Amino acid sequence: MNLVNVLNMAMFILSSIILIVYVYRFKDNTSRFYMLLFIFSMIYTYGCHRVTMAQSLEAAELANIVTYFGSCFAPFFMFLCIADICKVRVYKIFHYIYFSISILLFILISFNFNGLYYKETSFEVIDGVGTLHKVSGALHIFYPLYLGCILVSCIVIIIRSFLKQKGVSYKYSISLVALLAVVVTTYLVGPSVMKFDLVPMAYVFSELVILILLNRITYYNVHVVSSASVNGNNKNGFFVVDNNGLFLGSDDVANEWFPELESLHIDSKIKEENSELLKAVGAFVRGEEKRDAVVLKVKSSYYELEDDLVKISGKKQVHCFCVRDDTKQQEYTHIIEQYNGNLEKAVEEKTKKIKTITEDIIRSMATIVENRDNNTGGHIARTSDVVRIFVRYLVTNTSNFEFDMELAKNIIKAAPLHDFGKIAIPDVVLNKPGRFTDEEYEIMKRHSEKGAAIVEKILASSEDKQFIKIAVNIAHYHHEKWNGQGYPTGISGTDIPFEARIMALADVFDALVSKRVYKESMDFDKAFSIIEESSGTHFDPDLCKEFLNCRDELIELYNSYDD
Repeated sequence: MNLVNVLNMAMFILSSIILIVYVYRFKDNTSRFYMLLFIFSMIYTYGCHRVTMAQSLEAAELANIVTYFGSCFAPFFMFLCIADICKVRVYKIFHYIYFSISILLFILISFNFNGLYYKETSFEVIDGVGTLHKVSGALHIFYPLYLGCILVSCIVIIIRSFLKQKGVSYKYSISLVALLAVVVTTYLVGPSVMKFDLVPMAYVFSELVILILLNRITYYNVHVVSSASVNGNNKNGFFVVDNNGLFLGSDDVANEWFPELESLHIDSKIKEENSELLKAVGAFVRGEEKRDAVVLKVKSSYYELEDDLVKISGKKQVHCFCVRDDTKQQEYTHIIEQYNGNLEKAVEEKTKKIKTITEDIIRSMATIVENRDNNTGGHIARTSDVVRIFVRYLVTNTSNFEFDMELAKNIIKAAPLHDFGKIAIPDVVLNKPGRFTDEEYEIMKRHSEKGAAIVEKILASSEDKQFIKIAVNIAHYHHEKWNGQGYPTGISGTDIPFEARIMALADVFDALVSKRVYKESMDFDKAFSIIEESSGTHFDPDLCKEFLNCRDELIELYNSYDD
């Protein structure tokens, strides 16, 4: 087999492998545009391979149509993928225009009306390589013009991203510029300097670059932690650095306290010069600091820096740093040391604050999920408030349920994690602006099982085993129903964990009285009526009865949100 045939076959095989890797690694986490890009690129490389393997004009022309089927659509989806990587929103009108042009070009090429695209074609086999000779027609110019428009659009997106998008790595921009340069160069000058077509190699190169960037972006999306707490008043800052000392992102609180973070580019190496914070970060990354928190003094303020080493997939790890304003605590500690005061109280206060940090991180992780879901704004905060009111009522007003204050606190603390499994649901389903299809609903239902597994893994190192069990149960079983008609396991009655039965009431109540993209909010009378009607079918009848007794306090709570 000739070298050209071998190279074209190799490009087709590599393109197929890239598609398989994408499907295995990313299909649940990214836009469908990436899969379509890889599919059409594979079709293009297959067509190129079949052209060189053809033994007749008819076979070569058919293979050429397959080639254009890929090359008419792949540039369009590459444009959308580059926009997604650069975090630039593309108006729908451009979707429609470019996609329509792709279809029209393919139809024109496929049918070649009256020789408008190709005046004539001929075929020959040279050294075992099939070669299709084509004489361009009057409308042939439209394909390079189309590619030119796509190229200009991509360059505009990359430049805009580089200048305005703070959360985009400068390495992304450099990589994408290099990608476009290779594709354009091979398309324009490849045939004139080489004996064979280099464009299939350019396509495979583009796929590899996008696959690598996609892996990096997914890596960021999962582990750059938002500092906004459930109720919106969290006072901790967060930033993330990878195991090689590359900066991955920071929130507004951390940037306010340490302006040097705001000047760092995504994917840039942290610079330790003239910054006590970055010196401490560098020490943590290199393993020179223990896992204990360190205190930094900036002018008259003190900040506590804590590093949490998080394993992502395989052996990859990132350093998630939590920064807390520790000025009051430090001043208090100095007073205690100076006057040899109540050391036991200082230790107790320190322990309490460490526990608060842990709870803040847990709530912040839950907020990551809600920030991805455009349909349920404030749901985590509201359901947490409902659970708090309901549990406190059960503790103080009834003896029908046996649980102590520690259990009650753990249920309240675990409530924000009930929908954490939505982090594993694709955006196309999670953020759909309307009701789900049956297939989409089945995908969404998986969040309960996925959430239980993720919560259990995240909290595995915690010493509070009761809290772990409660958090896992709430995430796993809060969609189960008393009559066994719920999901994911279909258990019923008291087989459903007590804490999950409480969460179910709060979850459904908030869904009823809150506005969503696919429905208006329901008035309180109707919502409580539905809750009451669902007693003994959806809800534990005893708990449901007590929940209805919280009516006035719950109405007051939701009215306060409107204020």
